[in-house]
Amino acid sequence: AQSAYANGLVTKNDLLKVALKRNEINTKSAQLEDGIALASKALCQLTGIDYTGELELETFPEGNAVETFVLVDTFIVSGRPEAELLSLNIKAEQLRKKMLVGEALPQIGIAVQGGYSNFFDKDRWNGAAFAFVRIPLTQWWETGHKIKEQKLRIAQAQLMQEDLMGKMKLQNEQADNQLNEAAR
Repeated sequence: AQSAYANGLVTKNDLLKVALKRNEINTKSAQLEDGIALASKALCQLTGIDYTGELELETFPEGNAVETFVLVDTFIVSGRPEAELLSLNIKAEQLRKKMLVGEALPQIGIAVQGGYSNFFDKDRWNGAAFAFVRIPLTQWWETGHKIKEQKLRIAQAQLMQEDLMGKMKLQNEQADNQLNEAAR
């Protein structure tokens, strides 16, 4: 197209159309490569295996290389508020488990009481002391099942945290890819 323009066979408008099409093809190619990488990482994240880059099905020949931007590590996933909330959720479930264990423990209490009275000019001192022990024998079975259920909730919260952390990493990578695509 450049040589045709130089020889006067096409107009500058035709030359610009060719350049625009070439840029569109480069952009679509970059979007396709990034989409394949994200799909591979999402597949690895959903199946629970680590992404090693070996899942790439086909590589495209490199065209005009454009410098890409690199996201600064300010978008680290662990620093996002969502990640902090997931960590707090796990901590809350662990505290609930401790509360359930506390309900199953025996309780001991001691009390002392004293008093003085002067009725009809007679001095009297009274005192009492008592103690109690409470052992929740009837609730051991029920509390044991509640504790097992709470352990499952803790494991569920941890799995949810891992899953959502992986999805947030993919979101960050997708934003990085879109930034790089816009720069091309």
